[in-house]
Amino acid sequence: MIKILKDIDEYIFFINKINKTDNYSDPMLSNEVQIKNNLLESVNKKDNIIFGIFDHNNNIIGFFVFLVIEEEKYAEMIVGLSDNELAYYELFNYLFDNYKGYNIDFVYNPNNDYLNKYLKENNAIFEVEQQKMQLIKFNNIKRKNKVILYSDNYKEEYIKLHLKDTYWT
Repeated sequence: MIKILKDIDEYIFFINKINKTDNYSDPMLSNEVQIKNNLLESVNKKDNIIFGIFDHNNNIIGFFVFLVIEEEKYAEMIVGLSDNELAYYELFNYLFDNYKGYNIDFVYNPNNDYLNKYLKENNAIFEVEQQKMQLIKFNNIKRKNKVILYSDNYKEEYIKLHLKDTYWT
């Protein structure tokens, strides 16, 4: 059963537990800034919908936050946490029933076998995987190449690179 949640406090234990697993953690919750922006502040964002998925004993088995922009028919999974196949089954049924014609993006742990299964079964298009890098320490290597701020001199090249109308990360 899916419930739309207005508060997340009672689900923090579940969220933390799943987010510590190797296969079902969420890459959008990998540091304090992301936890704050994507999870803790999710209840205050008007375009976010928070789904709790519960088993027949009313125990939470899935927690999902989606950005939904109705006028664009666009949705994006901001947080997806579950290690239970039933949760993904319920989620996909709900999405198909309520978001027909929407483009839906999923940013998720590539080891999540349940989400991989449902996306592949439903003919999802997979883009080349992005790798997340974190700066751990600075070094003193001197490079010849320099970062150059965007200016009108680079406008034509920039537009060619970003012709696709999408949300860029």
